[in-house]
Amino acid sequence: MFGASPNGNGTIPYMPDPAKSVYGLVYIGTILNICFYGGLVTQIFYYFKMYWDDRRWLKFFVSILFVLVTFQSVAYVYWLYIFLINHFGDSTYLLRLTWECALSAIIISIVGASVQLFYARRIWVLTRNFIVVFLIVVTSITGSAFAIASSFVVLPLIVIVWLAAAAATDLLITSTLVWYLRRFKTGISSTDHIIDRMIRLSMQTGLPTTICAIFDLATFVAFGPNTHLIFSAPLIVLYTCSLMANLNARKDWKFDGATVVSAEMKVSLPRGETESQDGRSSRANGTNESQPKSSAKLGIGSILFASPEVLSCTEEV
Repeated sequence: MFGASPNGNGTIPYMPDPAKSVYGLVYIGTILNICFYGGLVTQIFYYFKMYWDDRRWLKFFVSILFVLVTFQSVAYVYWLYIFLINHFGDSTYLLRLTWECALSAIIISIVGASVQLFYARRIWVLTRNFIVVFLIVVTSITGSAFAIASSFVVLPLIVIVWLAAAAATDLLITSTLVWYLRRFKTGISSTDHIIDRMIRLSMQTGLPTTICAIFDLATFVAFGPNTHLIFSAPLIVLYTCSLMANLNARKDWKFDGATVVSAEMKVSLPRGETESQDGRSSRANGTNESQPKSSAKLGIGSILFASPEVLSCTEEV
């Protein structure tokens, strides 16, 4: 058997081929990484085309993430080429831990933590819940620290803590957004429809990274340090795609009604309604129909998916 040697009984124990057990899964993960990367390029192009007037720090943040993801994707392809082409059949070399492999965990931790902390900032602006935001920050930084440590110390416990912290952070972010948005349901069909759209978008952008991180952790615990690589490779692109999907969704939050921007929140009212100074909405035909001010505070969408200018306005309140 490839890479095997006789034991004390004179028989040859089974030794799995590292080209199959390790790099076969890395190969599949790299293909998924490149596929998602193509979608990310489209999102990046759309972002800089539609939101060129965003603040400089946000455009710089997006650019840095894109550079890191691009470098990571190229490193995976280079890693596979060196191991499977230049060192084809060299089982000893296939078991080496190279700089490409070590750098992979570092870049994943940086990108993942950056996106998670970005969401933590918006959750803080939205909820002002110190405990939830504190838990998100702590688990995110913990996962990032253990991911970096796994690049230098190969211990299963370090990898388990890293993957568990990443999965817990993603799950906490998604569940917090969904739970908080559901509190704003008023029973009014027009406003509840907006809330449902926000919930769907939050789940669609948050669940992929959560599910991928959970499968990454589960496969590592169940099958060892090789199988999980199929989920680790595309995870970095999923994080960035999640962020870009939220940023690019801002154009979709222009409803049929007039958009009113107050010092507190950005409110979208149904067609034909305007907001009076006492916080109630009335029909344009002059009738006295009104709705409670709380139902007009559906500008939470402007915090979750708003431009940085609107977000900074809400932070000052």
